[in-house]
Amino acid sequence: MFKIGDFSKLSQVSIVALRHYDRLGLFKPAYIEAQAGYRFYSETQLPRLNRIVALKDLGFTLEQIAVLLDEDVPAAQLEGMLKLRRAEVQQLIQSEMARLARIEARLKVIQKEKDMHNNEVTLKQVPAQQVAALRRVLHDPLAESGETVAGLFKTLRNYLQAQEINNPAKGFLLAHDREFTEEEIDVEAAVAIEGPVKGEGDIQVYELPAELVACTPHNGSLASFLQAHQALSGWIERNGYQIIGPSRDTAIDPGSEGSNSASPAHFEIQFPVKKDIKQK
Repeated sequence: MFKIGDFSKLSQVSIVALRHYDRLGLFKPAYIEAQAGYRFYSETQLPRLNRIVALKDLGFTLEQIAVLLDEDVPAAQLEGMLKLRRAEVQQLIQSEMARLARIEARLKVIQKEKDMHNNEVTLKQVPAQQVAALRRVLHDPLAESGETVAGLFKTLRNYLQAQEINNPAKGFLLAHDREFTEEEIDVEAAVAIEGPVKGEGDIQVYELPAELVACTPHNGSLASFLQAHQALSGWIERNGYQIIGPSRDTAIDPGSEGSNSASPAHFEIQFPVKKDIKQK
C-alpha cells in the first residue's frame, strides 16, 4: 500500500485530482485509516486510474468516464480511441506550428515595411522553353503524408532519369490559383529540358511561351517570400503593369544540382506582366 503522496508520484496524477476523483466516487482509495483518515492506494488500482486519465485526455467529462468505466471498456477499444485522439492532436500541433510560422513571417514583414522598396525588382524577357511538367491540386503541400511539392519534383526527375536525361535544368513552380489559398493549391512543377522527350501519364512535355516578367529574389524563408510578393505588387502598380498569368517560383527544386538555399538570390519570384492600357 502507498500513501497518497507516494501514489501520486508513482501514478503521475496530482493529489488534488486523486482527492477529487474520490469525492466523485470515481476512484476511491484501497484503504482509509479509520483513526487518522489517511488514504492508501494499491498498485493494482493503476489500470483503472490510467483509463480515467486517458479518457479525460480524450475529452470525456468525469461523469461520462464513470459510465464508461462501469461498462468496462475493453483495453483494445480504449487503445483505438487513444490512437485516433493522438492523430487529431498531432494534426492540431502541425496546424498551430504552421500558424506560428505565418505569424512570425508577417511580423518580420511588418518590421521591414520601410525597407520594402529596397527589394530589387527587374523586368526581363523569359524565352520560350520546353518543359516536362506535373500539375496537381495539393491538399497540404507541407504535409508529411500525401503529395507534396518536393514529391512532384522527385517524380519528375525520376522520369527524366528514366529517359536518360540525368542533368536537367533547375526546376520552377507555377502557381495556377487565381487567389491565395492555404489548401487545395493548384501548382505545376516544371523542369526545362532539351531534346526529344515524350510525356507519359500525368507528366506533360510542352513549350512554355516567351513572357515578359517582373521578378525579384528571395531567400526561401516565408518572410522573404511574402516581402518579395509585396515588393512586386508595389513595383507593378507604380510602373503601370498588370499580371497576365501564373507566377513562377524559380530554382525551388530541392533536387537541383548545386542548390544553395543559404544564398539570398537562390530563389526568384516571377510574374508575367504587360502594360496596363487603362493607365496609358
